[in-house]
Amino acid sequence: MPYNQRGKSHDEAEREYKIIFLSMILLLACSLGFPLVSGAQLSQSDTMARASNFSSGLENRLNALQRELSELGNSTAALARRDSIPLEMENEIQNYQGRMQILFTDTKDENARRQLQIVLEDMVSRSRGFVSLVKTKSRELSRNVCIDNAYKNYKENWANTCSANRMFGDCSLSPELARNLEENHRHSRDECFNRYPP
Repeated sequence: MPYNQRGKSHDEAEREYKIIFLSMILLLACSLGFPLVSGAQLSQSDTMARASNFSSGLENRLNALQRELSELGNSTAALARRDSIPLEMENEIQNYQGRMQILFTDTKDENARRQLQIVLEDMVSRSRGFVSLVKTKSRELSRNVCIDNAYKNYKENWANTCSANRMFGDCSLSPELARNLEENHRHSRDECFNRYPP
């Protein structure tokens, strides 16, 4: 029987490589969240424990995104992030539904399947309600920031127009200049309401 440089036979080396290869596959599967045991082999309590873990994970992720949303500032980047958070929440709910669907499909016990269906429907319903509230609050915050920025731009444009006409402070502008600035301000405010409707 031929031996390799480490003193192992070809069969022993091949077996060792197969074990290493399978270990790597299992490690990769675990890191991607695939179950090592199918739902059919899990007890009802194990199935429900997994469902509970999935639900807790979703709640934690949605709460973390909601906290991030409440801590955002008023910059343009913050506005863009504020708009993307509800979409990210929707993606989290879809991921949760997919994981629960796999668990449901793999579970053969009818009682466990009924319980999973109830947990899934309840969690998705509560999560969608939460996301709806977050969307409304996000839109309101974004609209208020937009309106504030429109007013700041209006005041800045007024001051710049005063400076350009060699007037200082909060000067009185001609009716024509004032009307143009006020129209621009009104247009900017209208854009805020169109972009972030009540």
